[in-house]
Amino acid sequence: MRENGVYVSLEQRIIIKFLAKEGENPTEILRRLQAQCGDNTLSRTRVFAWYKEFSGGREKVENHSHDRRPRTSLTEANISKFWDVVLYAAYGLTLTSPGPASASETCTSAKTQRAGKIARDTDVD
Repeated sequence: MRENGVYVSLEQRIIIKFLAKEGENPTEILRRLQAQCGDNTLSRTRVFAWYKEFSGGREKVENHSHDRRPRTSLTEANISKFWDVVLYAAYGLTLTSPGPASASETCTSAKTQRAGKIARDTDVD
């Protein structure tokens, strides 16, 4: 991202759109981009693909939104396993409950166990 808050690739798409509407051919657009942007120039394939899009009537320079793959790894069981590993590695503790109802309960349980361990370690007989 540049200082002005615009991504370099977005800037180049705007230029491609403008030059395509001016009737410039994609090879010349690529040459002009390379002269201005140097190593940061979009690839030949990307320049030609965007040229084709804009020549075909596309108006938006932003990427099309698309569905993302669902996040299946963030389950309560996996979160609980994660905290078991972290707590065991850091403090030698494990979660004693069979499965917390939520991630916040996991954190609360972990803090309680840690506080208990620290209290036991600091007790003087």
